[in-house]
Amino acid sequence: MSANETCCPYCFEKGKINPTINRVETGAFHSYSKEYVCFNCKNILDRDLVEKKNIPTFSIGMIGFAEQGKTRYLQSLLSFLGKQQRSNDEWEQFQVMHCNEEARNGIHEVNERENEWSKAPFTLSMFQIIDMPYIGNRFIKVYDPHDGDIFTQSLKIREQAYYLAHCDLILFIIDVAKIQREEKANENLRKLLDILQVEQVLPKDPKFTIVLINEDTDENIGDLWSDQESLQDPVLYSKLEEDSQVVKNWFMEQNNEYRGFANVLENQFSSNPISYTFLKNYKDAGILTPLLWALK
Repeated sequence: MSANETCCPYCFEKGKINPTINRVETGAFHSYSKEYVCFNCKNILDRDLVEKKNIPTFSIGMIGFAEQGKTRYLQSLLSFLGKQQRSNDEWEQFQVMHCNEEARNGIHEVNERENEWSKAPFTLSMFQIIDMPYIGNRFIKVYDPHDGDIFTQSLKIREQAYYLAHCDLILFIIDVAKIQREEKANENLRKLLDILQVEQVLPKDPKFTIVLINEDTDENIGDLWSDQESLQDPVLYSKLEEDSQVVKNWFMEQNNEYRGFANVLENQFSSNPISYTFLKNYKDAGILTPLLWALK
């Protein structure tokens, strides 16, 4: 892709996107606004995303069955970042800026969801992080499929989860308590890997993070990193690596289906280390761990 081209985050077509200049009337006065619209899918693109090509862009795609907490996880992540911007002295220069309405609603905890503006089978939340410890400045794009049931059917995955092929990180969201109550849900995890392999919708040699959620337990699976510890800690990633191994061991000890899922994912899908994180609730600072892993 040339320096003058932009990859649309909705349809993934690449090309030069020229701005449209709109005249805005305000009483007796008028002004002009610049707007970028994809030449292919006609979605409106964030101006900074098109113009500030010197800022790295990172894409995250979520996988998870229906009612597993994908959307809730994303909203909690955005809310956490918004609170850090407003209240955390440790991140003195940190800012998070929304690049579309979905991200704005999450950052500012607005309980509304726009369904009409995007013509894609997923919700895309785009935001920019500025001066974040360890990470610096990045554009972040997070893809949340509208229908978690697509991950049980080959045709639907092919038609609606095409965003996965364009992501730098794949997040598997697994609500342990819910999935254990559902008939054949554990078995479906293995079947999902078979479908993903056959349909070839994943990027080559992808990075994976497994996010395990269990709000129904008081079980302490380890002394995991929390917001009580400094993000400026020089050994932060050593701690996260230890935590990942603890969570992985716990996950594989639960049943044979989990063990088989983890082994197949590790041996057949990627040469990159697979990271694990565990959340007891959506307010846990561990909500940030996948982002730290992704942008390491």
